[in-house]
Amino acid sequence: SAGEPQKFVEAAREMSLRAERLPPLDRRALEVDVGELRGRRILALSAAAIARTASGSRLPSVPGLRSPVFSEECIGCGACVEACPEGALRSADEGEYRVIEVSWSRCTGCGDCEEACRENELEALSLGGPTAEQVLGWGVGVRLRLERCEICGRPFATAGELRRADSPPICLECRARISAEAIAMGRVRA
Repeated sequence: SAGEPQKFVEAAREMSLRAERLPPLDRRALEVDVGELRGRRILALSAAAIARTASGSRLPSVPGLRSPVFSEECIGCGACVEACPEGALRSADEGEYRVIEVSWSRCTGCGDCEEACRENELEALSLGGPTAEQVLGWGVGVRLRLERCEICGRPFATAGELRRADSPPICLECRARISAEAIAMGRVRA
């Protein structure tokens, strides 16, 4: 009947109002005492349900369930990606940008990524609450513009990487070609 959709909307609205009046969830109560992995899975499912309604925002940090959070200090070096034993971080150059993505469901919060960042004398990564997108799948941790090679024009490195290496904006392929040409012309000895 025509009134059925309206009844559903009213019931959903009433449930929403009831949920708003409930006290905050005790996250410890969501864990099942049958092992850390199962408790983590239940928390992950609960977080995913919350994340679907919080798209685009960072969720609160839950003790024991943390994921990488990147600061503006990140240069996109990828040390964190290489250090992650669970494959919870991945990096790709996409057109004009280097994107490092995070999968909260794969992250164990071990801190290896944070340690790798510190070993590179950076403070660009810490562990905290994930974004809604990271809970639901792969979400962007950081997105950095790539500088273009002065010779070929191809995007290849972030400004932070070039600063750190004290290097002119010339990609490795062009450097190798220039060096080979200099050797071939006898300007430099091999």
